[in-house]
Amino acid sequence: RRVVAGVLAGLFVVGIGSGITAARLAGAPSTPSSDSALFPTTTVPGNGSGGGSGNGTPSTSAPTDTSGVAAKVTPGIVNINITLAGGGGAAGTGMVITSTGEVLTNNHVIDGETSIKVEVPSTGTTYDAHVVGYDLTEDVALVQIDAGGSFHTISVGNSSSVTVGQAVVALGNALGRNTTPAVTTGNVSALNQTITASDQSGADVETVSGLIQINAPIQPGDSGGPLVTTDGVVIGMDTAAESAGGRAPQQTPTIAYAIPINKAIQVVRQIQTGQSTSLVHVGNTRALLGVETQESN
Repeated sequence: RRVVAGVLAGLFVVGIGSGITAARLAGAPSTPSSDSALFPTTTVPGNGSGGGSGNGTPSTSAPTDTSGVAAKVTPGIVNINITLAGGGGAAGTGMVITSTGEVLTNNHVIDGETSIKVEVPSTGTTYDAHVVGYDLTEDVALVQIDAGGSFHTISVGNSSSVTVGQAVVALGNALGRNTTPAVTTGNVSALNQTITASDQSGADVETVSGLIQINAPIQPGDSGGPLVTTDGVVIGMDTAAESAGGRAPQQTPTIAYAIPINKAIQVVRQIQTGQSTSLVHVGNTRALLGVETQESN
């Protein structure tokens, strides 16, 4: 599920009943020498549970003033770099949702971490951080920056108002470069999509539903980044992109998926209560498979 430093990789995602594959967009905290590690595009449409077809034709053109949108959103975006147990690391993106430094990201971005560094690209400042809680089913995690002060936040919108064909902008720490967020544009092509994720060996299978499908070319490292309207309001969290199941040079996935921001914030609110449920885990304690033995003569 994770990558060693210097290598881009991720989880693959299979659309239920359709045979599509995609890659979770968590990358290694390094700058690759070329784009040869990008996942290739597939033309097979998504087969989600309603809300438009997987290959719906957008009715609204993509925004042209991307610099203006990025200027509104970038102050609330952070680059996330984690150290993994056993060595290596991974990189992703996060969104600051409170002025005290609570950061929304994907669970698969921070899964397996032993330490977290959060960089605010708009200022260049790096902070230590820790996991507050997470939800495996919804692939949502809440991280707290370990520093006082006031942080810029994103503007949270209402994902229930998203429509097929709507123009969107996606931002994130593409390829784990840890610079100012990469910006790409597209349209919403379907709603309420369901994907099943696993690693490249087919293990660690999990299903995420209710996703927004877009045709923006997002990349590894963009996981946890914002999907925003042309007004710079966040309506989703970048999570996965389709792939043909392997790697090919100079190809960037152009069908991607985002978790609706309403669903992500609902998980955050549960974490903030400090009360764990069967799905939402508070703290960063993860179960280990093992047995307890008793010493005797």
